[in-house]
Amino acid sequence: PNVMMGYATSREDLARGMETNSILYTGDIGYLDEEGFLFVTGRKKRISKLFGLRINLDDIEKLLNKNGPTAVVSDDEKIYVFCNYGDKKIYAQYTRDLAHLLALPYQVFAFRHIESIPLTPSGKVNYGNLMDFL
Repeated sequence: PNVMMGYATSREDLARGMETNSILYTGDIGYLDEEGFLFVTGRKKRISKLFGLRINLDDIEKLLNKNGPTAVVSDDEKIYVFCNYGDKKIYAQYTRDLAHLLALPYQVFAFRHIESIPLTPSGKVNYGNLMDFL
């Protein structure tokens, strides 16, 4: 019931009425609990929305993977970069580089050293398990 009709730029737009069947496709993945509360647990695409910008997490991974295995996840406030290489000094440099490249405050990035990137049985990065390391 809280899905808007869209942006109207003329009387004709207003006359069209609801065209979305009250469904808004956001790309979010989640569930409703027994009491009807919605919990968002992820996104179909690996995109983070911070400071009004859409940040592609896969692009960050590709950029950093040339240095060694890297996995990137985010929440509503930070982008977490997990690496099994590097130290505080190199993480500080990567933070400055990413902040400059993406026009974001450096505080948005949090690097974490991890012994190995968790994988699914099919060999893909298990992003859900990475959140357990925060």
